Amino acid sequence: MSVQDMLKEMSSRVFNSSYDSYMRNAYDLWAETDFKEEESDYAKGVQALDSVLTEEQQQKLKAMEENYQHNMEYASRYGFKAGLYSGFSQYFIGTEVAYDSFESTLMKNLMEMPGMIRHQSFYNRNEDNLTIANALKESLEERIYEHIVSIECAWGQRIHSAACHGFYCGYRAALNLIDDIKPLDSSRMIQHTLLLEYHLGYIGSYEEMERRNKKKSA
Repeated sequence: MSVQDMLKEMSSRVFNSSYDSYMRNAYDLWAETDFKEEESDYAKGVQALDSVLTEEQQQKLKAMEENYQHNMEYASRYGFKAGLYSGFSQYFIGTEVAYDSFESTLMKNLMEMPGMIRHQSFYNRNEDNLTIANALKESLEERIYEHIVSIECAWGQRIHSAACHGFYCGYRAALNLIDDIKPLDSSRMIQHTLLLEYHLGYIGSYEEMERRNKKKSA
């Protein structure tokens, strides 16, 4: 076995079914509050389409959702790697804050063009879904096609969330590795970590906390 083979095996053990299950569970928790509307529209769309689509149209929708599922897994894995890179980059170079690195290494490099083209399988599945969606649009009434749009929107949110949380997990992994070598040394990056958590929506400002408390006591 070569070093490269060993590294591939390590990667497969890291990004296994347990990782995917964790990412799904994390999203499900956020969906209860942050993405409730998207998931509700998704469920309504699936139910409505089940009784009106032909078998051929159902197969097209199934292929579309499978593509989205694969892209969600790809985004969570690439996001982790981007976060790991950004954590070490911040520690050793410190030329940009973590959120700037999030934008440059993940958003612009995977979720936006032209960076997306480099991720050939991710890009190709998006293109396939665009073709499928256009074919369904031509064959369905507008009121029915709106349910297809709802399904696309929900998957778009899932993929975006998987990429973002994957990035955060990778960033945290970098901090853990730093502390394994130099205990507590990652603490000097705390301001960058907090800023990243704020931009990802994991924490809020004191003013936001006050507003939430006020609603609870009302």
